[in-house]
Amino acid sequence: MAELPLSSDRCCSLLTALLPIAGWLPKYDLQKLRQDAVAGLTVGLMVIPQGLAYAHVAELPVQYGLYSAFMGPFVYCLLGTSKDASLGPTAIMSLLTASYNAAPGVTSKSAVYAVLMCFACGIVQFLLGAMRLGVIVNFISLPVVSGFTTSAAVTIAWSQVKSLLGLRGISNWLPLSVYEICRDIGRTKVWDLTLGLSCMALLLVLMKIQRDISKASRIDATEDGDVHLGVRSSRAFLAIVCSGRNALIVACASLVAFSLKSVDLGDKLTLTQKVDSRLPPFRPPAFQLMNGTQVVRDFWQIVGDIGIGFAVVPFIGLVESIAIARVFARSGNYRIDASQELIAIGLSNLAGSFVSSYPVTGSFTRTAINYQSGVRTPAGGIFTGTLVLLALALLGDLFQFIPQAALAAVIIVAVLQMTEFRMLRRLWFVSKTDLLEWLVTFLVSLAAGIQYGILCGMGLSFAFLLYRYTRPGLETSTQSSGLAVVTVKSAVRFPAADGLELSLVAAAQPSEGRVRHVCADLSLATGIDFAVVEALKTVRERLRLLSARLFVVARQPEVRQILEQAGLSVFESVQAAESGLSASAGASEVTPLIT
Repeated sequence: MAELPLSSDRCCSLLTALLPIAGWLPKYDLQKLRQDAVAGLTVGLMVIPQGLAYAHVAELPVQYGLYSAFMGPFVYCLLGTSKDASLGPTAIMSLLTASYNAAPGVTSKSAVYAVLMCFACGIVQFLLGAMRLGVIVNFISLPVVSGFTTSAAVTIAWSQVKSLLGLRGISNWLPLSVYEICRDIGRTKVWDLTLGLSCMALLLVLMKIQRDISKASRIDATEDGDVHLGVRSSRAFLAIVCSGRNALIVACASLVAFSLKSVDLGDKLTLTQKVDSRLPPFRPPAFQLMNGTQVVRDFWQIVGDIGIGFAVVPFIGLVESIAIARVFARSGNYRIDASQELIAIGLSNLAGSFVSSYPVTGSFTRTAINYQSGVRTPAGGIFTGTLVLLALALLGDLFQFIPQAALAAVIIVAVLQMTEFRMLRRLWFVSKTDLLEWLVTFLVSLAAGIQYGILCGMGLSFAFLLYRYTRPGLETSTQSSGLAVVTVKSAVRFPAADGLELSLVAAAQPSEGRVRHVCADLSLATGIDFAVVEALKTVRERLRLLSARLFVVARQPEVRQILEQAGLSVFESVQAAESGLSASAGASEVTPLIT
């Protein structure tokens, strides 16, 4: 009976770990409900126009942006460990979807590839989380992530210039699109350009007002001043307007388009095509691309078409989401479980694929709005998802009046905030290798595609990491007794074994016709492996042929144990090794060279 409370505690801990909602739901109250509702509805006003715009980036009908925006928040509410994270369509995942959402020989765009990628993402991410492999995000360096994010922002922003100018038939490959846009600049539609630039200007003004309001509120809170009720009310109203600026701008632009169409000027603006206004059916994703009753591409052909995308897309998704969750967890002074986040994201994508979603992940801009709106728990996502469903059910017929230039303006303003060019100056002064990683990732992403840029950046980062492992930091000095000391300043593993062996032998090389005894000082080494032990044994035998000796110094218990089990004599310090040298029979400061 004494074991029962402990067993009960373990069951509760296990339930909370597998279903994080069980940890915060018992403490939920009306105050938290009110704050979650405000934050969730605010994010919902933002995700509706963003979803429509990002579907445009993904080269899908605009309703797919909303299909991708409601299931994630519902699932994440049950399984997520970040109170702030907001899942849904993002700029980067939309661009990746466009990269792989293509069927050779098929001219019309189909969502089959996109939805199947969402299904695959869910499986891969869930399995990684179930195997507790959330730590893999720690192996991607910050410069690589920054270069990738910046290149994606530039690529996405430039991809919307054609919509801003009202041009058609422009390539999606950035280098070629630059040429084609310059070639066709004379065919610019003035109405599209004017509307797009006006929308961008208004968005930037509203962003500036929102920053000023936030700054003023922080100052008032710091000074503990008595702010007039009218001032507080005005600020609150402006804050709501600014938070929903994307929805406001898209609505106003749609009203302009509707007005023009009512007076037979509808062709002046390029509008979104008529979309299916129904809620998506709940069904498994299609595993074949069909044209009526004819199979155009079967499952294995689709797998071959997407190829490495089945690895790249889920990997980028988990990196983006966990990185965002960690940033806001630090700001909110709480912790997240990276592996549980993978499970939550994976099941969000898996469930989303049954409602025609394309791959989703955490959104930085919407997570920031969620945080600033005072969200208290992941339940805020319920209000976000519900608002998206209402928009799909009630407003679907109005989406056809949304000008593409307005969506382009929303995307450009959103993604340009993702650029991190300012990091270049810091990298220049801190680390040239990190700067090279940033530049390679950025430039390859622009030239060949972001999926190849991130792979090249990661490859270069791992190459530099392995190179550092082959150079653990060795320093050679000579004691007054003539003993040559090679000090290892960090952990030394198999990539550095050959380098250590060469350094020890070089320290014993003849100098003026004599050979020196050598001491391998591993007192600072926090770990070694089998290859290092074998290298030390090889050095010992080579020195023995020269009538010289190898002394090994180690202080860490684990290192000493490994060395002693390998049959090597280990000293506590260099001074102890010198004493051992002096006490040796026939020991001397230098030993005659054996020829």
